[in-house]
Amino acid sequence: MKINTSLALRQALVLEEDVQLADVNLSANVSLKAIDKLHVKSLTTLQGNLFRVDVTVHAVLTLECAYTLAWFDQPLDFEDTIYFSTTHDEDGEDVFFEKGPIINLDEYIFGLILAHIPLRVVKPGATLPSGDESFDVQTEDEFYQARTTTNNPFADLDLSDFEE
Repeated sequence: MKINTSLALRQALVLEEDVQLADVNLSANVSLKAIDKLHVKSLTTLQGNLFRVDVTVHAVLTLECAYTLAWFDQPLDFEDTIYFSTTHDEDGEDVFFEKGPIINLDEYIFGLILAHIPLRVVKPGATLPSGDESFDVQTEDEFYQARTTTNNPFADLDLSDFEE
């Protein structure tokens, strides 16, 4: 999705389209496997020397469950505002500098999608495995407790012959 800033200088610019994010690196988030559908609506207005872009995003993401490793589809809907400047005068942590008359929103939309994906994605209804004969699931506290109370199998060895 591209915004022509010369058009947005004259009047508010409304764009609505289905977006294909072909150039993005999905490995930026280990849980994100695909962006199946992405519909974006944007309203670009001039606010002082800044371009204010209000985006509404509707997407269907394919995510991997942290518990079961099963892939599942998850809808994602959000609204956000992005500020752009075509000069370096308006630098700020919430203002992005864009050189040229065209602003490509694809990278910014992808960044917003990544920000809305939780660190640990869990498929609805999935539960944490409880363990079986080959593995054990412990909380962090249980792990550290077991680590400090575990008997050292080498504690009974007589190492006096090896000391200098």
